[in-house]
Amino acid sequence: MVRVLKPGGIFLFQYNGTKRPTMNWKGRLAWGAVDALWALDLRCASQAAARLLGFDPDTAGKSWRGASLRAGKVVETLRAVGGSAVQITGDQTAMAWCRGKKAAKVAP
Repeated sequence: MVRVLKPGGIFLFQYNGTKRPTMNWKGRLAWGAVDALWALDLRCASQAAARLLGFDPDTAGKSWRGASLRAGKVVETLRAVGGSAVQITGDQTAMAWCRGKKAAKVAP
């Protein structure tokens, strides 16, 4: 997202900052089966399994579903790509938010 911003542009995104899984063991097991089929390049079977389990088949093979990030890693990654975190709220919760901006263009 930083790449597509104009110099000085701002961004806001939500991420999971908790250390705990965001779904119970049943959800992790069900999504694990769907994702295993996807990883085996059985995409139609993966989407069919998702549909059968009552999940949105378009989310099969996606990695988010609660992937946990640490605020320090978010800040470090933003710096590495020319951005900065101005504010992080909800750290260590499943609804953490990062507000930041892309570095202003440096005059030659």
